[in-house]
Amino acid sequence: MFEECVAPLVDGLFQGYNATVLAYGQTGSGKTYTMGTGFKEGFQAGIIPQVMNVLFSKIGTLKDQIEFQLHVSFIEIKYLTTTFNCEKILKEEVRDLLDSSSMSKPETANGHAGKMASPGKPPIQIRETSNGVITLAGSTEVGVTTLKEMAACLEQGSLSRATGSTNMNNQS
Repeated sequence: MFEECVAPLVDGLFQGYNATVLAYGQTGSGKTYTMGTGFKEGFQAGIIPQVMNVLFSKIGTLKDQIEFQLHVSFIEIKYLTTTFNCEKILKEEVRDLLDSSSMSKPETANGHAGKMASPGKPPIQIRETSNGVITLAGSTEVGVTTLKEMAACLEQGSLSRATGSTNMNNQS
């Protein structure tokens, strides 16, 4: 999957293109394993750790020709269903997994274990600038210069993710 689908996207980054790889699916379907957000140093399974390795390998070969700046963000989008006046409403919640100052007490609602954002911080908003660039207004961006620094961000964000099971797991 990495070689055919993701490696060309990494090559495109060095040609000035943006790239996104999104994992979407039911709880327990293998997204964490496939993406590799369970990253631990020395353990290289998953798409994200492979991207990190290729990224820093390419930077290493080009660093004498081009100056690089890397900034890392790590967000989680949770879809919540609410019933209002007998009508189901789908709401998404965007959480900043690298903002340790906004993470407080553990959340265990609906079988999910994770961290809840503190009430004082405005929610992250997905915005498009006037020149068409998509931004995450209010998200933490961490500057990284080494694979080890990027891996630390991945590990920190992974620990802040909401995980758990739903009633659907027993039926699928």
